[in-house]
Amino acid sequence: MKKITLFLFGLLLVLMPFQVEAKNALKLNNNLTINAGEDAKFTLGIDIDNTVGNNLDKITFEVEVTGGKTDNFYHVVGNVLQTWKVTKTNNNIEIKRYDSSENINSGDNLLEIVIPVKSDSPEGEINVLLKNIVFTVKETPVVTPPTSSDEPSSSEAPEPTYTQIEIDDVARKITVNRKVLSEIASLESLTISIGELNPAFNSSIKEYEVVVKDTINKVTVEAVCKDNCSSINGNTDQTFKKTYTLAKGENDPISVKVISQNTLNSEEYKINFYRGELLEERADLKSLTITGIELDPEFKPNSYNYYIRSPYELESLDIKYELFDNNSEVTIEGNEKLEVGKESKIIIKIVSADTKIEKTYNIYVTREEDTSSSKMIISDGETDKDEKESTPKKSNKLLLIIIIIILALLVIAGSFFFLFKNKKKNGKSKNDKDQDNHGVAISHEDDEELLEYTKEFTEFPNNLNDQIRKDNDYDKL
Repeated sequence: MKKITLFLFGLLLVLMPFQVEAKNALKLNNNLTINAGEDAKFTLGIDIDNTVGNNLDKITFEVEVTGGKTDNFYHVVGNVLQTWKVTKTNNNIEIKRYDSSENINSGDNLLEIVIPVKSDSPEGEINVLLKNIVFTVKETPVVTPPTSSDEPSSSEAPEPTYTQIEIDDVARKITVNRKVLSEIASLESLTISIGELNPAFNSSIKEYEVVVKDTINKVTVEAVCKDNCSSINGNTDQTFKKTYTLAKGENDPISVKVISQNTLNSEEYKINFYRGELLEERADLKSLTITGIELDPEFKPNSYNYYIRSPYELESLDIKYELFDNNSEVTIEGNEKLEVGKESKIIIKIVSADTKIEKTYNIYVTREEDTSSSKMIISDGETDKDEKESTPKKSNKLLLIIIIIILALLVIAGSFFFLFKNKKKNGKSKNDKDQDNHGVAISHEDDEELLEYTKEFTEFPNNLNDQIRKDNDYDKL
């Protein structure tokens, strides 16, 4: 029995150093599985024996991350490190005590190591390695008082000694999964604590108007985004809530910016607040439209200059508007007989019911020139005029030609007449001579044929004279 007891005691002495060595260790939580674009968070803690814990001065180590697309890791200070200081130089981490009143106990968590994984990181594993881990233990020698008055006492405290304990490396894995991230950058809801959005909220409408009384000096805006947006006005929990102080009159727009889950898209919503002295005392247009024509830029109550082009046919514009205060007075100037090809100015003046507030909206109008076929009409008119002027000339010329033809025919007819008359005379003389010489009577068939031929030519000029007479009568008419 005595031998067994001695054997167990000796075994205990042999194993004790290994137990102490195993006790002093840096530890992380288990391997992690995350989606690309998320953060991998490891909790850093220690296992130490009481001797090291009471005298631990600092811990140093390096962090090595390989195998995926990551941003630089960073750390978050935990509660235990209220009396400890954490510094990071590149990948080197140092945790050092600056207040000796608090010890680190075994099992305490020191801090978090956060490794952001990029959204474009592929599926696979990322390796995390803590290496070159060193615990530095500070030991202060115990001062032994002199046992007798004869022994000299030391006035100086002995210098502490530092012992470095090397700790085993710690390795972990991050398994990265891919998931389709939403590309929608839109609001699910947008509400205000007082007043009404104009128009009513719609995720596709990006700008709103709100009018409140002068007694309202604060308003709270709340918003919730769609499809797990990555941030809304910087908040990453898909919600936004903030209270704003309103000045009298027009206020700067309150903006709510949404960034999609994949961080590739963004949208901005704006709310324009008007805090009036009284709702009834205003001099603003609520809406402004022109029939058939779009304003440039789009109408806003706090924008006062607009530019348009109107067709030639419109000498004036059909202007329609709404007032915030129906008791205010509106006058429109310059909307009569707009000049063609020039820029005209239409002034819309609004005066509040108490005449204390006055606002002016300006519309600059360029009326286009006439693009119809007016030149062609003028050209046709000139052609008609030329034709009218040329008609008498053509008639005179035709008359002259007819006269020349008639004279020519008369000359020809006269020539034939005298020719046949001489022939007849010569024929008669010959017949007489033949009768005298031969005693034969002359035939009259040739004379009748000549008379018919002559008659035909004598009647033709008479017909032409009749035609000329008719033409002259027509000209007189």
